[in-house]
Amino acid sequence: MYKYSKQSLEKLETCDPRIQLISHELIRRFDHSIICGHRKMEEQNKAFNLGFSKLKFPDSTHNVYPSKGWDVVPYPSQFSKKLPFYFMAGQIFAIAFSLKIDIRWGGDFNQDNNFYNDNFIDLAHFEILESKHKFKNIDITK
Repeated sequence: MYKYSKQSLEKLETCDPRIQLISHELIRRFDHSIICGHRKMEEQNKAFNLGFSKLKFPDSTHNVYPSKGWDVVPYPSQFSKKLPFYFMAGQIFAIAFSLKIDIRWGGDFNQDNNFYNDNFIDLAHFEILESKHKFKNIDITK
């Protein structure tokens, strides 16, 4: 069984309890690290300036406390390999769905299930959606 490092746990503790639920279930199935939870102003603006975020403080889901956004990477992390991120995203979506938690992934920000048409891709990023309608119907026959 996998377990979180001290650093991952510290970052996870800054996140919304629903994120913690999803993440604690994920670590039972898939080895990964939490690389970011809550971001203060300096951290968010640095992420923006480095091109890791499209949003300045306070507009990111990482900027509320507890954080509604979290960044997670497969362990050991190899950012050059995308396939583990897609596999992990599937696991996270399955867990979130089972818990009736609506989320969005940085690999498909516009949520159209087309991984090739987003202007910004952030495979490590997930966020809680506070939507009025949960789990829109998706036609899997297309």
